Amino acid sequence: MPLRRLPLQGAVNFRDLGGYRTSDGRQVKWNRIYRSDSLAELTDADVDAVASLGLRTLLDLRYQLERDKKPNRPLPGPLPETHAIGFYPLNNLKLFDRISEGTLTVEELDAWCCTSYRLFLPEPTFAQVLEKLLAPQAFPALIHCTSGKDRTGFASAVVLAALGVPRETIMEDFLLTNQYRRDISYLVEEKSDPAVVYALSGVQPEYLEACFNAIDSTWGSDEAYLRGGLGLSAEDQQRLQDILLEPIPAA
Repeated sequence: MPLRRLPLQGAVNFRDLGGYRTSDGRQVKWNRIYRSDSLAELTDADVDAVASLGLRTLLDLRYQLERDKKPNRPLPGPLPETHAIGFYPLNNLKLFDRISEGTLTVEELDAWCCTSYRLFLPEPTFAQVLEKLLAPQAFPALIHCTSGKDRTGFASAVVLAALGVPRETIMEDFLLTNQYRRDISYLVEEKSDPAVVYALSGVQPEYLEACFNAIDSTWGSDEAYLRGGLGLSAEDQQRLQDILLEPIPAA
């Protein structure tokens, strides 16, 4: 079985989304779609390893200020084609200020993240992710942000849902981030509460559950959200599945 996490030094949360089973028993193809944290600190060996994947599409979900502060290391060749389609989650600058001031608890951080995640649902970036992945010869493709856990986590959930992967499996992939936490202490001051900074580097199931609950209450199902919330037609969803899923074996 191929590696789920690529053993890079400068990107700790670089993972293959292949191998997951869909509700109808098919499997997501390996080596076709990846998710990651920032590529700004790749080593030379990392650059070679990522280049060997033959990426054709790179979806950068970071806000422009994040890209300016820590630009990705370039990969050799004319590809991948980079799409800077990111955004900054709800009041994150204020969040980091409160963590730096030592005035935010872990419980308040979790509540903040649940609110922020619910606001992911109408965010145009995630519709753009699907649009870019449906472009001709878009794969192999990589979705990434700074830590590869929040914006990338929900984008990965959207793609897996479009492929027919059940929510339980999507949650398992989401929570794998907690095994590959990126050091983001540079975003806050040294006097910050270490417990809060550690919590900030990971995710909780409640974050993604907040999205699932909002989808159910607003649209009624993942498929209805894909149609009405993200504009993914049934034909385009089928095309994405044809590209990224192994065919059902003949009886």
